[in-house]
Amino acid sequence: KRDKEVDVTAGDVRLVILVHDKNGNKFLWPVLRQMPSARNTEGILVLKPTNYQEVHQGLLTIKGNLMIATRSAADDYSVSPPVALTCWLISFENALQKPLQELFSEQI
Repeated sequence: KRDKEVDVTAGDVRLVILVHDKNGNKFLWPVLRQMPSARNTEGILVLKPTNYQEVHQGLLTIKGNLMIATRSAADDYSVSPPVALTCWLISFENALQKPLQELFSEQI
């Protein structure tokens, strides 16, 4: 299995990128294995899971913000065999809850 994984480490953050092949198509699946210990760390890799409330089909409220969402399914490739999960798809702007430019880092 390790021959299909790439480890990326920066400080105390560890990201594993899994390489999968499904029906002849290859794709990457990032898995954050170790969160940064510093409480002041920012960026897309340190966003914490959030609580949400389903208002009605297609609308979610996250941190008081109403947003359009689509129910979907995805396979979690961080475990073997992959597990099918039900999930909500929302725009990246709503998921990040701040402008994308604020998450860029000039230093790694």
